[in-house]
Amino acid sequence: MARFKPIEKGQGLFISLILEEQFDEYSPERVVGKFVDDSLKLDELHEQYRNDEAGQKAYHPKSLFKVILFAFARGEKTTRQIEYLLTHNISYMYLSDNQKIDHTTISRFIIRNTEIIHALFTRLLLIMDDLELIDWDIIETDGTIASANASKRLTGDHLDFTGKYDTFDNFSKKIIDRASYVAKKEADGALTTQEADIEREKIKRQEKVYKNTMDKIKKFDEDVKEGKIDPKMRTNLTDPDSKLFMKKMGNGFEQGYNVITTVSGNDVVLSIEATDLHRESPILKKKIDEIENLKNNLNVSRPSAYLSDKGFFDSALMTGLLKSGINLYIPIPENVNKHELIKKDSQVFLKYNEQLLRGRKRQKDNEYVFRTKINDKIKEFTVSASFIENFDLWAEYRNKMTSQDGVFMYNKRIGKEHNNQDLKSEQKMARIFRRRSKRVNLEVTLHGIGHNLRKLGKYLKDREIRWVMA
Repeated sequence: MARFKPIEKGQGLFISLILEEQFDEYSPERVVGKFVDDSLKLDELHEQYRNDEAGQKAYHPKSLFKVILFAFARGEKTTRQIEYLLTHNISYMYLSDNQKIDHTTISRFIIRNTEIIHALFTRLLLIMDDLELIDWDIIETDGTIASANASKRLTGDHLDFTGKYDTFDNFSKKIIDRASYVAKKEADGALTTQEADIEREKIKRQEKVYKNTMDKIKKFDEDVKEGKIDPKMRTNLTDPDSKLFMKKMGNGFEQGYNVITTVSGNDVVLSIEATDLHRESPILKKKIDEIENLKNNLNVSRPSAYLSDKGFFDSALMTGLLKSGINLYIPIPENVNKHELIKKDSQVFLKYNEQLLRGRKRQKDNEYVFRTKINDKIKEFTVSASFIENFDLWAEYRNKMTSQDGVFMYNKRIGKEHNNQDLKSEQKMARIFRRRSKRVNLEVTLHGIGHNLRKLGKYLKDREIRWVMA
């Protein structure tokens, strides 16, 4: 019969480990550590503390920032998970200087330093640009839906919530009956005091959930009565800033945010923002202005080509951008481009079934109307005034987008779609844990920093660049 070495699970283990020597220069741990040490100014943080002469010493903010940024770069973003890793993972032990920090402290630190976190996002871009690690030739903007931390059953309009209030009120009454039943079973000796206490704790937690839900419904009802909210408007009571979005391929709906991400030609996140926009076109100019301002602040003089999908198309906004010299590559939707426009003798005609229909401007809607009669019925076509009044500009844009070079350039956008997928899968941005737009944007900014720190480490290693701290 075979013989095996004995298994001694209770045997102690002594390890001599110098954490500093476990990570090389290009490791994520070293990159995050260098970034925080080089970028974080302690004088920005001193006013948060009041323990100069009395009180317990605080955790060093640099240690906390290192742990938080490293966690988001790894997709480990819940504070309870970070607390666990601080005692079970040498990467976190190294970055925290082997300090055991509880999840509540980490959570409060993140919220307290919202402005600094947004500033760190920009400082990281400054470092990467100084190291010539940002490709400014192509800038691509795209949106992706991230789920909100919102209860599905608390999405609805005023009528829905009126019925749900009655449901939760009945639940609350049943909880009272359940508490009485537990007390009776304890008195009869069927439950021990310890068992009864466990049941009472469960009842207390459930009672709190029902009360919070009913309070939210009451507040919503009051806002409707005061005219602050349209009673027919659908909202979510756990995260009112989130919106209901249709999933891809029409596969149901999802409560969440549309996260608009702008990336460079080599996949560095230049801007990231969570919005409630279903149509992305209104944010196009804002995103381009942000990048142009960023380039000015970083003294980047190289021109950029801006690529987006047709969801960002808006003829009026794009006209202004094209006139200002912005190099856009956004496809014209088929429904906009299906009829040929012809300019003749300072007038514009629409070609329809070999007819040339002359347009007349409708001031109210800022559009041109083209009419024809078919079977004694008037058929009407409308075209945005931006196309008509900037005819030559749009003719040039159409030629650019249909040219071989234009098609080749726009197709580069397809190669950038993986960035949103990486943010959602690798860094767990598919679900947002925080609620309300301000905190949601804080969370997605941390995702953006985490993504760029990963890219920084990769590009430093690939190009064998020695990053010397200032």
